[in-house]
Order: sequence, then structure tokens, then C-alpha cells
Amino acid sequence: MIYANNNYLNNLPLISSMNIILLVLDALRSDHLSASGYRRQTSPNIDSLAKNGAFFKNSVTPIPRTSPAVASILTGLYPHSHGIRFLYTTKLNQNVSTMQEILKAHGYTTVGHAIELQDTGLEKGFDVFNPISWRLINKIKRSMKKTLMWEHKADPVDMLTNFGIKQIDRLKGKKFFLYLHYMGIHWPYDPPHPYNEMFDKGYKGEHSFNKADDRLKRGDLIFNNRLQKEENEHAVAHYDGCIRYVDFHVGRLISHLEKNGLMKDTLIILTSDHGEGFGEHNIYFEHGEYLYDETLIVPLIIHHPKLPHKIIESQVQLTDIMPTVMELLGIPLL
Repeated sequence: MIYANNNYLNNLPLISSMNIILLVLDALRSDHLSASGYRRQTSPNIDSLAKNGAFFKNSVTPIPRTSPAVASILTGLYPHSHGIRFLYTTKLNQNVSTMQEILKAHGYTTVGHAIELQDTGLEKGFDVFNPISWRLINKIKRSMKKTLMWEHKADPVDMLTNFGIKQIDRLKGKKFFLYLHYMGIHWPYDPPHPYNEMFDKGYKGEHSFNKADDRLKRGDLIFNNRLQKEENEHAVAHYDGCIRYVDFHVGRLISHLEKNGLMKDTLIILTSDHGEGFGEHNIYFEHGEYLYDETLIVPLIIHHPKLPHKIIESQVQLTDIMPTVMELLGIPLL
């Protein structure tokens, strides 16, 4: 259980029958949040959650890859135990219990949306997971933009937030678990205007860091980066703009909960599956191939009105999330 040995969760009142919202912001480094002291104001809404909740600044992912890390969040187990050890080629051990499965057994309606985790086995225990209607609409919009040069850009971040708000409205009055997986921070770091130039408005240099093709292959960007220092810094500014854009949508969700009087009844968990490298060890715009802090350390925020407001510097793990939720709800794991 998170931080139990340092008395953080000792003697806390149970918060049973609360709604639970799990927000996973893919590829978010903890040290790029302004709540962590970062030099840019990347995350005002996330900062507010951190300020009014428990902010674990040094949460460690068991592996800096999406599907194995999320499986660890949802099961409390390491990859060699839950079965998802690689991307695309391994699936969840169906004998393993998931957080959504246990919550469903205790009267929760469970909804998940994580397109990256399609066909991983993690849909087990969700009443709704990656609904096909959302996937069809998203595909149609993207196809129209590609074939007709349609001016309206399909925006998965906006669409995912709309989906979450719709589910919150649909499930009002019921106990629910809602898992939303945001890909908006992930490479190629392409947020919409004005977020794409928010942190380097005066930049006039090249923009090829996310244009990998036959001329400049992705592997060359990652392992043999020859871009000018200014363009690498420009890429980081884009990444930070992505954080600010996803943060805006986190704010939309929080505002909707507040407007509907649901914040007092909702446990919010915000975290990431892994971080991202920006050349600290001569590896750029990538994760998964190495085990350095820039990809292992992710933020973890747990917010509920009954929980103490505290910044915790000590190290915790993503595997702690599932048993901690059960502890707070008074639900036995066995």
C-alpha cells in the first residue's frame, strides 16, 4: 500500500461508495509539471489537484512501456506476474484479477477508454471498453481530413474528454469507475494552436523533429540525433505544449465534476505509464529501451476531500495504486 510505512494512509477514514476516476496521461514526466518546480507553467489544473490532494513526486513505473505499465496499475502486479511483458505480442493472464473486475463485483459500473490497449486482455472487468462507436467516428473524421483536406482536425484528446463527460452524466447517481487514457503528450508532440507555440513563440528554425520519413528515420532521431540544439529545444517546447493542452482537458473534467456536485464523491487518481527522454543519455523523444529516471519517474496524484493534502518525496510504485484504492474503499483483495 502506498506510503503506509510512513503513516500517510494510516488511520484514514474509509471512503467507500465513492466514484473513482483514473486518468493516465501517457508519456508524462513528473519533472515537467509546474507542480514539481518545472520552469514552465505546463499544468495549472493538474497543479490544483496536486495542491489539494496527495502528490507523490517520485512514483516509479515497473517498465517504461504502455501496456505492461497500465496492466501493473490495474492489477498491482509486475509484468512477469500479470503476463503483459511486451507491446502487441503478450496479453493479460486471465487468471489475474483486475481493479475494474473487483470493483464491478462490488457494485461499480466500470468504463474504460484506452485505444492503445485494444486487444491486450485488459478489457476484462469493464462494462464498456473502447466502444466501437467512438472508434468509427474518430476513423471517419481522420479519413475525411486525409482525403478531403477537411479543415476540422480530428482531436482524440477533445473527443476522449467529451466521452468522459458523457459517461459521468450517464452514470450520475451510480457508483462508477472511469478510466481515461490520454495519448496527447506522446510523440510526435503535436498539440493544436496555440499550444504548439506557447513556450517558444519566437522560434524561427527548422521543424523536422517529428517528421520522420525516408529522409530522416525515426531511429536516427532517437539514437543518432543530429538536429541542432535549438530544434531539440523546440521539440521539448512542443512536448510541454502538449502537457498544457492535456491539462486544459483535465480541467474540463474537474470543472464538470464540480458543476455537478460530484467532486466530494469522487476519488481521482492521475498518473502516467512512463516518462520520455530528451537527450539526457543521448536518447531523444523515446522511452522503453532503457531504464533511466527520465522514463521511469512519473507523477502520481490521489485526490479526495477526505485525504490529507501533502507532497511526498519518497519513492512509491505504480503497482501500489490498485491495493491502495481497495484499502481506501475497504474492499478486500481476496
